Amino acid sequence: MLHLMLPDSTQFNNVTKPAKFADLGIPLLIRELEKKGASGRQLQAKLVGGAQMFSGLDDSMVLNIGLRNVEKTRSILRELGIKILAEEVGGNKGRTMILDTADGKVIVRMLGNVQKVI
Repeated sequence: MLHLMLPDSTQFNNVTKPAKFADLGIPLLIRELEKKGASGRQLQAKLVGGAQMFSGLDDSMVLNIGLRNVEKTRSILRELGIKILAEEVGGNKGRTMILDTADGKVIVRMLGNVQKVI
């Protein structure tokens, strides 16, 4: 599981936490999984998050980090040949994600007591 915060590390001079960037964190996670015996092409993904948490601000791509994170993540996974099985992304409400490592099910809880299984 990776909780990324920004889409692109190239805009920063001193990156000390690569896992918070989509462009660095996703390949890093894949490498670590492969070290444990996973086959990169057999991996599958579920995406959760990408909300626009700052409503009322300019909706430009500069500020909509959630959308930019989702788009960058999709692009990287496509390049790596990793299939996206499910998504619960976008909107303007925060989410909590619970991963059941036994069966791969993901429970997504959102504000307002909304819950989904993906």
